[in-house]
Amino acid sequence: MPPHHTWSERLERIPQAYSTAFLVCAAFLVYAGSIPAGYVFDDEFAILGNPVVQGQVPLWEAFLRDFWGRSPHSPDAIGTYRPLPLLLLGIEWRLSHGAAWAMHLGNVLWHCGAIACFVLAFAPLAGRRLALAAAALASVMSAPAEAVQAIVGRADLMCTVFVLLTLYFHRRSGAGATFAAAAFLGLALGSKESAVAILPVLWGLDRLIRPDSGRKPTRFLVYGSVLVVYVLLRAQAVGATFEPRIDPQSNPLILAAPLERFLGAGRIFLERYIAGIIDPGRRLYECSAMACGPATPDDVLAWAGVALALCLVLLPVLLWRRAPLVAAGVFWFICFFLPVSNFLVLSPSLYGERLLYLPMLGGALATTTLAEALARRLARPALAWGLVATAGLANLAALQLRHWDWRTDAALYVSAIEHVDTSAKVHKNLAVVLSQEEDWPAAEYHARRALELWPDNVTTRPILGAALAMQGRAGEAEAEFRQALEAAPRGSVVCPFAIFLARQKRFTEALTLMHAHAGATANAPECHGLAEKLSSAVGTAR
Repeated sequence: MPPHHTWSERLERIPQAYSTAFLVCAAFLVYAGSIPAGYVFDDEFAILGNPVVQGQVPLWEAFLRDFWGRSPHSPDAIGTYRPLPLLLLGIEWRLSHGAAWAMHLGNVLWHCGAIACFVLAFAPLAGRRLALAAAALASVMSAPAEAVQAIVGRADLMCTVFVLLTLYFHRRSGAGATFAAAAFLGLALGSKESAVAILPVLWGLDRLIRPDSGRKPTRFLVYGSVLVVYVLLRAQAVGATFEPRIDPQSNPLILAAPLERFLGAGRIFLERYIAGIIDPGRRLYECSAMACGPATPDDVLAWAGVALALCLVLLPVLLWRRAPLVAAGVFWFICFFLPVSNFLVLSPSLYGERLLYLPMLGGALATTTLAEALARRLARPALAWGLVATAGLANLAALQLRHWDWRTDAALYVSAIEHVDTSAKVHKNLAVVLSQEEDWPAAEYHARRALELWPDNVTTRPILGAALAMQGRAGEAEAEFRQALEAAPRGSVVCPFAIFLARQKRFTEALTLMHAHAGATANAPECHGLAEKLSSAVGTAR
């Protein structure tokens, strides 16, 4: 009679390469529904308005510009340095002739690579079974889904792959492994700034999981030299300062007092991030003013969020002897999430789903480790794993619905309004889409709603002005344009105003406006070719 093997024993008998390949194929199918999507949300800046991607400047300038392709002296530069994703997106644009599906396919493949690298990096640390289980859970998590569904999430995906390869080689002995880890660290830093958190992670995992005297602390000097080179390159491209350029509407914490700022971060952590992890059905791509912002000292939810964050920080210290793998997973989450959490420093975004992609790998490891510990204590161990499987299936189902939200701007913004009707940015984004669809009354409504929630957002006024003009209310429209121009003569204000004037047959006035603000209109996507058209119109009129 053949011996009876448990499911875990059968899994152990399958070669790791086969089980990993199966998991990678499953991860591809999970996100295949995102491939037909178009250019959505920030893809407008990262792809359609990016001179490096569009071929307006050579590809090598990816190393001399920020992630949006803007030079360090540009007034609308964003200050993020991610040359490798920018370079790759530029190559893909040329090879695919601008096909959005090709770039979405690239994101799905990088996600598959991240899952494979997770197994590679953590199987020696946690055991193959736990590594596969954690990778399977991570592959379907809906909370950080934006990293795969939005092309701009390429930076998060590439950073994750290179961070995991850094960990894999760091845990191996020898000079070759040291230099391989340093090389992948450089690639990770070139993909996204948050990769710098891998240094404390490596130090912490060395002490939490299977300490190995073969890995000498001096290798951190090699990593440090890579970091120095990265800082010098970054300084050339986006300037020496590391302070992010923050739009108060995207992160209103910048306007708050220190205590209210800290409490606001606590409330966002609990109400948005943790709630999004627990409830896979939430569909919220961002949260800005006035839906999210500072919190007052009498805000109970804010204090609860701060308390939860402090508990997570203390958890690795409490568990490092009794449950080192759980401690390692939580420590991973903390190190990669804290820099973008707004607890320590302010981030350009108050909230973003894709910011959870790398941290949640640690969360998946901690969750599956806890499930294994629970299984050992239950009469029916399958119940513990059944809970994990149920959570995974719920996330899998939610992801398929979320793919539809990310097909178009309109679908994404409408889904967000269902959750944050008080977000000025969401209403502004929807007003832009409705203007493109020439639904002028609806565009007017959402533009007014955005200004009601955040009156200082001058880039919304040209949208309102255009909607009013197309409804035959030229006087009201011009008033909105002039108010926006007086507040901030940016390209996104000047050029729509010039277009409005041209439609009123005021070509000379429109051209004069363009010349008066030539610096602001030089690189603005809205202004491309407009001055030449106006000059031609002025000549024809004469």
